[in-house]
Amino acid sequence: MRKKTGFIRASLVGVSLCAICSCSTSMFHSRVTPQEVNNLSGEHAEAVATLKRWSFASRFSLKSDEGSFSGDLKWSQQGDIFTLEFSGPFGAGNLVIKGNTKVVKLMTSDGQSVLAKTPESLMKSQFGWTVPISHFRYWMLGIPDRRLPEATTNMVFDSVGRWVRFSQAGCNVDISGYYEIRKPNLPRRVSVICGERESRIAVRDWEAGD
Repeated sequence: MRKKTGFIRASLVGVSLCAICSCSTSMFHSRVTPQEVNNLSGEHAEAVATLKRWSFASRFSLKSDEGSFSGDLKWSQQGDIFTLEFSGPFGAGNLVIKGNTKVVKLMTSDGQSVLAKTPESLMKSQFGWTVPISHFRYWMLGIPDRRLPEATTNMVFDSVGRWVRFSQAGCNVDISGYYEIRKPNLPRRVSVICGERESRIAVRDWEAGD
């Protein structure tokens, strides 16, 4: 094919109250103490981490040294099995990436397919660059990747214990707003900056269940 352009809890316990207090006081309701925010964060993270299946439809954009791309993204997750459907980006029409923790398959609209061990290695081989899709599985839910508890820094929470910002795996993750009517609350917009690459995803519709 031609190239075309017990974790959540532990991480929260490890967050220093001094670090929390250093955030702007506007992050906290006047009746909510830093310790209460810490407790609320644990409750929210536990509820999100227990979701076994979820999906969303979104609009995404990617800016990097290689160029700028935008398009539609549909993501479906059932346990460790995921399906990503891209429409419009990379000058390649529709792309589908399916996989689990052992193998990943990319399929193009003209019937070609490629196998790889990880989404990152697949993108690197086909496009010459990559983004950390394996971590996006958690970041899109508004929580850090629970496999990297000690590597999570710069955590900022809102007054009801939801992540607003954190850094992990060399990337800065910002979450702008949550869908309030859905329990647990899930993000409206997620921005991820990894070095020179910036990904922005605006979620139009969430579906989630145990």
